[in-house]
Amino acid sequence: MDLSRPITVTGVDEIARLGTSVNTMLAAIDTSRRAQRALVQDAGHELRTPLTSLRANIELLVAVERNPGLADRLPPDDRAKLFADLEAQVGELATLTAELVELSREEASREAVELVDLTDVIETAISRVRIRAPGLTFTADLTPVTVPGRPGELERMVVNVLDNAAKFSPAGATVHTRLRLDDEDSCVITVTDSGPGIDEQDRPYVFDRFYRAIGARSTPGSGLGLAIVAQTAAQHGGTVNTGAHEPHGTVVHIHLPVAALVS
Repeated sequence: MDLSRPITVTGVDEIARLGTSVNTMLAAIDTSRRAQRALVQDAGHELRTPLTSLRANIELLVAVERNPGLADRLPPDDRAKLFADLEAQVGELATLTAELVELSREEASREAVELVDLTDVIETAISRVRIRAPGLTFTADLTPVTVPGRPGELERMVVNVLDNAAKFSPAGATVHTRLRLDDEDSCVITVTDSGPGIDEQDRPYVFDRFYRAIGARSTPGSGLGLAIVAQTAAQHGGTVNTGAHEPHGTVVHIHLPVAALVS
């Protein structure tokens, strides 16, 4: 069961080729197992904080309900704030759980690939995020593009990028989305905001699971949204990167193929 110890291979005959193939398989299984363990450990760590807060708040409510004499220790304003905190914590857990399911989804449980109008996907995503961020302006400059892909996953990818832009944009700011053909074989989705931007030292890691930049650790979030963006882009044969938007802000580029069918 020690997958880190490969079979010793000598010679060039059929047995040697078989041994090399088995070693390749063992390495792949070992990598997959390590990634699974890392995801479970990271998920357990991330779940612990909202669960601890939920438990403390619920225990306080239960104590007051069981002992009315303690009611004066929880005035109406504090009680309302406590319920608001509970609602936020449940929402945080629901989001985190959904994102973990998205990251761990097996190929067999995913949508079928079809030809997708990327313009419709982006417009739907903008409509969803606009409701959640009424204090911002969302603009779009979209060239009609059809890509082979899974529409629900592509929409979730764009929503995550827009949500991230909205989260860090100041009130009254504009989030701009652009869709263009790169060439005859690929297109690029560009989302630009005017928030504080991402520090140069954080940019290589913002698409890693559970990574939270120093400047973002005081804001709500699981650190999984951009990881899902990177995973979805890769599963559709594309790439994603981020850079600075002058004079301040962030720009995210998602490159996707428009010709070759991705299975």
